[in-house]
Amino acid sequence: MTRIAGPKKSIQTKRIFMDAFIALNHDKMIDKMSIKELCNRVGLNRGTFYLHFQDIYDLREQIENELLNGMKEIFLEFSKDIIIIRDPHLARNAFSSILAYIQKHHLYFEALLGPTGDISFINKIKDNVKLLLLDNLLLRDKEKNINKDHYELILEYGLSANVGIVIYWIKNGMKIPIDELVTLYNELMFNGLAQGILTPNTSS
Repeated sequence: MTRIAGPKKSIQTKRIFMDAFIALNHDKMIDKMSIKELCNRVGLNRGTFYLHFQDIYDLREQIENELLNGMKEIFLEFSKDIIIIRDPHLARNAFSSILAYIQKHHLYFEALLGPTGDISFINKIKDNVKLLLLDNLLLRDKEKNINKDHYELILEYGLSANVGIVIYWIKNGMKIPIDELVTLYNELMFNGLAQGILTPNTSS
């Protein structure tokens, strides 16, 4: 029992610092924060902070990596089948799972994707997803004369739109229900932007 308590306490302490950073990051940019301020907020000393993080930027990076790994697990479950089988229902399920994950960790995403957050986090999300999808596209079409740049351009376009939808959803308090947002996403994904504008959803 004693051997278990140590790691559990360490994980809990790390989470305390992460939660405190996110609370500050909602209103303050990282270059305006200090380790002293963070430690005072949680009632822990600098020595405890340095047991877990090199500096405040390392703290943010660990938070981002944790969130990226969570999303990556979801995409790993769906990405190959979406590309190989080309089933829109799989794409719907994947996007729904991603939105549910974001909703569960909304305080973190709101801070990191907000005006005082980390602009590079958007690119990290896109790059991680792009790599997974591109690998599966190249695997699917390995027998063809593939233009890799062509695929990368398509993915960049699609992911920029998808991330834009998610950021809008977060910034507006996630008022649109996930099922409704996923339906709109599927219409845009498989029918195109023009179709979405010409036949808008009129439900209240």
